[in-house]
Amino acid sequence: MQEAVDDYLEHGKERGKTPDKPYSGKFLFRTTADLHRAIATEAAAERMSINEWMDATVRTAVRERWAAYKTGDDPDE
Repeated sequence: MQEAVDDYLEHGKERGKTPDKPYSGKFLFRTTADLHRAIATEAAAERMSINEWMDATVRTAVRERWAAYKTGDDPDE
């Protein structure tokens, strides 16, 4: 197994590619106390935990950005 991993990494290095990084699904989000309070208030209003609300909100934002990117309609321009 180790040899296969080493071969995969070496092959990618030769081609100038970096290997896909596995993600745990967890990350720390830092913000202001005021925004934290607003997020908690919104989550409670939706009867969701902060984590559930953040997940839904981020999913929506990413989906909208990717849709705009794919159609060439950059929302930041």
